[in-house]
Amino acid sequence: MTTKAHRIGLAAVLATAALAGTVALSSTVHLGADAAKPRPVGKQEVVRRTKALKANAAKLDAAVRAKPPKLSERPHFDPLPAPVAPPVVVTRVVSTGRSTASAKPTA
Repeated sequence: MTTKAHRIGLAAVLATAALAGTVALSSTVHLGADAAKPRPVGKQEVVRRTKALKANAAKLDAAVRAKPPKLSERPHFDPLPAPVAPPVVVTRVVSTGRSTASAKPTA
């Protein structure tokens, strides 16, 4: 059961989400334009980055050649017993046709 207030509220939430998405998209496009501009890098920076890349490559090669440590044995547990359903209790209420609220107390 939707009311007019619900519809207006939902429209406001959707409009806010659309606005937030548009702002995020425009900022992402703006960042992409800045990233497309090439930045001049000096020879010293290229040499420094090349050394760092070679050092990382050597570390990766060593890690590939190294064997991982042997895993310990997994503990063995006995299997769990099958679950047992709880007993079903059926309660029957038998009506006598008389209401207890209107009955006169017997003394």
